[in-house]
Amino acid sequence: MSGRKFIYLALIPLSFAIFLLGVKSQTLPEDPAVGFRVFIDKECIRCHSIWGEGEAIGPDLGKVTLSGTFLDLAGYIWNHFPYMHQRMGSMRIEWPEFSSEELSRLVAYLYTLEFFDVPGNPEAGKSLFKEKGCLDCHSFEGKGGKKGPDLEKFKQDLSPIFMVQAMWNHVPEMSSLLETHKNAWPTFQDNQLMDLLAFVHQKAKGKEREVPFLLLGSPETGEKLFREKGCIRCHNSGSKNLNLKRDSRKFHRSMTKIGALLWNSAPLMWKEGEVPKFSGQEMADIISYLYFLNYSDKVGDSKKGEKVFSEKRCADCHSSRGPAIDFSLLKGRYDAVEMSTEMLNHAPVMQKTVEEKKISWPRFTPGELRDLFQYIGLREKVK
Repeated sequence: MSGRKFIYLALIPLSFAIFLLGVKSQTLPEDPAVGFRVFIDKECIRCHSIWGEGEAIGPDLGKVTLSGTFLDLAGYIWNHFPYMHQRMGSMRIEWPEFSSEELSRLVAYLYTLEFFDVPGNPEAGKSLFKEKGCLDCHSFEGKGGKKGPDLEKFKQDLSPIFMVQAMWNHVPEMSSLLETHKNAWPTFQDNQLMDLLAFVHQKAKGKEREVPFLLLGSPETGEKLFREKGCIRCHNSGSKNLNLKRDSRKFHRSMTKIGALLWNSAPLMWKEGEVPKFSGQEMADIISYLYFLNYSDKVGDSKKGEKVFSEKRCADCHSSRGPAIDFSLLKGRYDAVEMSTEMLNHAPVMQKTVEEKKISWPRFTPGELRDLFQYIGLREKVK
């Protein structure tokens, strides 16, 4: 991916909203460029590249799976502190201090990275165009059927979100035609929709060959649409169908992969009831909502948190007799983002302390910080 595309992706505005689920409402910036700015200002880019842009001392974060909730990602940074601090020291880089807002924006920016699609392969798309039987119904460059829209008129401005929206809105017509002609419903896996898009765009000329990447939407608006369009009737937490509570992790994938997941399920949905139609912006909002289903931390388990507190030997330092602040005094003083920020800002001091006490650096698996914070009794932040 070129540097120009990298900067373009970093500057796409987002209308992300506040989530009010669990220990703390993790907020996402309206503009991810803010989080990208933190990534630059705190000199993260001096060690970490994103899709090949930046230094390659640490992992390329565009190629690392950064899934989980806000606290899981904050824990990921915390777990890697000793190694990062050592490397930064050798490069004479100071460990950065964060405000809670900066950390929230940085984590939100990192979380968005998997939402971006890898550019497609036009040759693979050409093969798919034939294998999936697109020409049976759609004409393209003077060839193909007339049952569906001529794809020629779309090749200059077809974006991923428009393609998903257009395909979805034609589910009833396509379902009827395929059933009449006894053709199988075409399904897509992995990066196949992007491959198909790359093939169509390859035929455009000049500036028109540049593929518009994404139209990102608002998860808050997407949640409202999910209810207003009736999706919640079949996909609620108690549903045997794909449901939000049980299957939220399935949606942590790129935009077109979420689109493919919806598309592949369309025939079943059509049989069970009317499939709602969406505008381009509505489809973007719905997909953004699905992508961020697993971002907000739910309420932790205090008993499990007590076990984490013991196993990580937190009491060696954070008790009435320890050298650091007594955690029992923190109840209600911080929310989860603020506490995560305090931890990271004090990591250099803590590293010295654990080395003196010959304690291993405490590392957290997904869910452990949430449970620990529940045990400590942090303040819920509701806006």
